[in-house]
Amino acid sequence: GIFVFDLFGQYLYHLDIKNLSSFQVLDNHLIYFEEHKLKSWNLQSRLETILANWEPKENIQQVIVDQQEYFYILKKEMIEVLKLL
Repeated sequence: GIFVFDLFGQYLYHLDIKNLSSFQVLDNHLIYFEEHKLKSWNLQSRLETILANWEPKENIQQVIVDQQEYFYILKKEMIEVLKLL
C-alpha cells in the first residue's frame, strides 16, 4: 500500500493500493494505472476518480500524465501521446 504523510512527516492515512509498478504525484493527486484504468486519488479530499479506461487487449504497460494534461501511454512496441479533453 501507500502511506501518506503531511509536510512535517506526520502520518495521515494509508491507501490500500497494491501491486503498482509506478505512480506519480501531480497537484495534490496521486495518479496511477490499475486494472486498465488511469485513476486519480485526491490526497486532500480522499476521493478517487477514473481519468481514463482502456480495453485489456490494448496491452498498456504504463501511463503518465503531465501538467498540460497530456497522456503518455507506454505500450509494448510504441508510445502514444494523447491530450485530455
